[in-house]
Amino acid sequence: MGNFFRNQPFMLLIIALILISPTLETRGSGEEQILEVKNEFMQVNFVWHKHAANHWWIKMNEHQDEAVTITNYHFLQSMKEVSVDLSFDFYLFGHNIRKVRLSKHGGIRSFGNHTASDWYISPLSVDPSRVKHSKVQYIDFGNAFAVRWEFESDDWDGKLSFQAVVQRNGIIEFAYKQIPFGSLANFRQISQDITNVFGVAHSYKLLDTTFWLGYTVLIEDHDRLAGGSMIYFKQLPSCSNYRSCGMCNFPPMTNELGQIKCSWCPAIQSCSSKKDFLWDAWQRNDCDQQEISDMNQCPENQDLTHAPGLTIQSEEHFLGAKKTFDPFTGLPVGNMVV
Repeated sequence: MGNFFRNQPFMLLIIALILISPTLETRGSGEEQILEVKNEFMQVNFVWHKHAANHWWIKMNEHQDEAVTITNYHFLQSMKEVSVDLSFDFYLFGHNIRKVRLSKHGGIRSFGNHTASDWYISPLSVDPSRVKHSKVQYIDFGNAFAVRWEFESDDWDGKLSFQAVVQRNGIIEFAYKQIPFGSLANFRQISQDITNVFGVAHSYKLLDTTFWLGYTVLIEDHDRLAGGSMIYFKQLPSCSNYRSCGMCNFPPMTNELGQIKCSWCPAIQSCSSKKDFLWDAWQRNDCDQQEISDMNQCPENQDLTHAPGLTIQSEEHFLGAKKTFDPFTGLPVGNMVV
């Protein structure tokens, strides 16, 4: 089963959707069926084809020997989350992830509390107290991990079903098979059973300050998300993914946003492009006076867990930062740079 799952590059998936588009029924006035957006960390493609999710939907019942079904009983015994050891590592913002937690709410997240690499992958977040029946299934294909959530409620006009697929190379896919009331926007407006925010993010800790980096989706900004829609997340090269001086100072990287040159600041023990979310801390700690932009200048032995003399302004002054909430707990999670 290890090679069953598709392992094509990200753009081949998008090209495939474009190629099948003539066979898909579209409505409206000929609006674009694929929307591509980027930020510093991710390239995201929204696919509005009404049958896109069906095309890529993982049919769990065809893989009964491999599929694992998690019942309500399992969640009750494990505080609404279940841990899973994967058979492979997948890449996420500079980390290789092998152990994950599955949430009854509708997400995949880091294992353990307050780890150095807190993250979440959330295609949607549902209030389980308002749900009559729920089911979570997952399959480990050896090069990809697929999870499906299904919910039913007497207050909805239909089932809610969606899935997330995480590939070894870090490509992440959200697919929405069934959405009550016609769209996520209608669902959110009629019922408060789902949160308004979801997406992919990870934490970047700088002493007592935590930035949440990635891409978050606000339902109110995407009223075309409905049954059949898909979202693809591709991680972009970022200096902040490099956690040591030696790794930071490679030749300039190139991504969809252009060329990026990374530099290391010993004072904040961070790798930065000097144009990213670390700009404020870079300036306040005089990193320009001590930056290292050549790997040969890196100290042979350095303590990567200590950043002496670090000065950080209050969170309101960080450029591009805004408060957000953990889609699993509903609690504030500090700064989100999107």
